[in-house]
Amino acid sequence: MLRKGFSLVEALVGILILLVGIVSIYYLFSKFSEMDRSRVVHTCLVEAVTSAIKLCKNGVPPPSTFTCGNIEVSISSSCDIPQDNCAQVSVRGEVEDYTLELVQTACNIGGGI
Repeated sequence: MLRKGFSLVEALVGILILLVGIVSIYYLFSKFSEMDRSRVVHTCLVEAVTSAIKLCKNGVPPPSTFTCGNIEVSISSSCDIPQDNCAQVSVRGEVEDYTLELVQTACNIGGGI
């Protein structure tokens, strides 16, 4: 006897295989999205801290926050450079679970920094 169509079991197995494929693709997309967000946060953190350290080295106190798109980086700094002397300036940036601290030497010789 020749049957046309699928049995219920065959249809359920096909749906199960399709569902596993869809869930796997969704998982991959969510992981890639998470990795991309992490990369954007790192880039924003580096840009904020390097901008703040440049301000420190030029004698300008950096703001307490930098904003990159919708990411806000909290900045804390130590930028005191005595007149006619050199000192280490440090800037620490924090966003979400990420922290970056940059320390450089800056000099204030002859009235200019």
